[in-house]
Amino acid sequence: SCSGGGLVNTPQTLTTGTHTVNNCVISDTITVTGNAQLSVTGGSSTTTGGKITVTSGATVSVAESTLSADLEVDGGTATVTSSTFSGGGRVYGIGIGSTTVSVSGSLFADTGDVAAQVYCSFSASGTHAWSLTGNQFVGRGVV
Repeated sequence: SCSGGGLVNTPQTLTTGTHTVNNCVISDTITVTGNAQLSVTGGSSTTTGGKITVTSGATVSVAESTLSADLEVDGGTATVTSSTFSGGGRVYGIGIGSTTVSVSGSLFADTGDVAAQVYCSFSASGTHAWSLTGNQFVGRGVV
């Protein structure tokens, strides 16, 4: 866990328990698996290297934060509210496992070379339920 303006700059693998990133910068990969839960809140942000990967039925929630790297959902649940994706930040899935993804009240806006986007490929087996509600897509923000 991290709070109060800290920095997550080494790879982390969370396999159990509840973890919180509150008002911190994530600059390296966090993998959330097993029955672990991760909450990213309070004006936290991810840099280009700060990828968050959700697998194997784990749970991630992101609220009031800014992501410039992938939130990759390869099994498990991700809920995003009132957040901003820019600098190439994506909600991304490649169809592994079963996924439940909800994105609401968020902004996808990018004027750079890499679009901020919601991208999902359901080429593999499993059940995939993705919901988008009340989001804004501006500039190179795309679904």
